[in-house]
Amino acid sequence: EYMKAEVDTFRIIHRERIKMGGDISQWACFSLMLPYDTKTGYSVLTFNFYNDLDAITTAKYFEALKTRFPTVDLSRLFQSVASLRDNPRADLWQLVSFASPATK
Repeated sequence: EYMKAEVDTFRIIHRERIKMGGDISQWACFSLMLPYDTKTGYSVLTFNFYNDLDAITTAKYFEALKTRFPTVDLSRLFQSVASLRDNPRADLWQLVSFASPATK
């Protein structure tokens, strides 16, 4: 259920944020396939790639949500998704290194 919410709701919201520009450049959702150990404590990671760390507090998230899901009650949406998570947590990570194929 939680992965369905990520794919069917949040992927669409973040795609809209990327389209709007100036907020995030990429979004990704990862599912843990092989546990490194039994103390991992989570099975899903989502990443927002910000163009500027000041954009973390932007209102574009809610603007994108209202654009893509105009009739959804925001507090109900976040409460229902939070209830599906096994171990919610939020961290701020700094990208140290990244590799991708060259674009033409």
